[in-house]
Amino acid sequence: MTGIITAMDLEMDTFAIETQDVKETKLCGRKFLQGKLFGKDVVLVVSGIGKVNAAVTTQMLVDNFSVKKIIHTGVAGGLAPELRPGDVVVASALVQHDFDTTEFGDPKGLVAGFCSVDMEPDQELFQSIFESCKKVIASDTEEWQVIKGRVATGDQFIASKEKSLEIRDFFDAAACEMEGAAVAQVALINQIPFVVLRAISDNASTGAKTDYRTFREKAIQRTVKILQEYLK
Repeated sequence: MTGIITAMDLEMDTFAIETQDVKETKLCGRKFLQGKLFGKDVVLVVSGIGKVNAAVTTQMLVDNFSVKKIIHTGVAGGLAPELRPGDVVVASALVQHDFDTTEFGDPKGLVAGFCSVDMEPDQELFQSIFESCKKVIASDTEEWQVIKGRVATGDQFIASKEKSLEIRDFFDAAACEMEGAAVAQVALINQIPFVVLRAISDNASTGAKTDYRTFREKAIQRTVKILQEYLK
């Protein structure tokens, strides 16, 4: 059973259309759709925005559906200078950029109970998703790129040049968003293989709000195509 956590309803709706033998379960205001997607057993759920929403959703997925792996997909702000809206980042590691206990001598971003700032995905799952990205690129009429990189998570929509540069330079992050590292944290605690896939919707700087509204649908369509290729 594969758990697929989407960040927004649009992704969930796109997958739901293709899902067969659907069984719907509602838990704590969240709708979980269990069924077969391209012949694979899946559970689909929208996390909602922010780290707490993502963490709660992930734990419910683990507790109630016996998932063997978790894929989290959504959009992100691009931090790496080579990234443009529509490009894709497969997270080689995730960090929580707003977790700060440096007053106690900890490295910035180190979450209590972990020995490293980086939360790393399952390598086999990570490589499979990355290969699926390359296959979609090869068959796509539009030009875009996929990179492996660190993704920074925090409870903030980053929309200033100063903040985006701060996160990029401190954590060497390729992209930033609001849920991925929380999904990673819960998956690691439960020893469930996971991967985080993000399409770039904006530049996480001046104009981020406008870019996000303009490009988010295209970004979502891209991640949906990649997961379709992976599941097939």
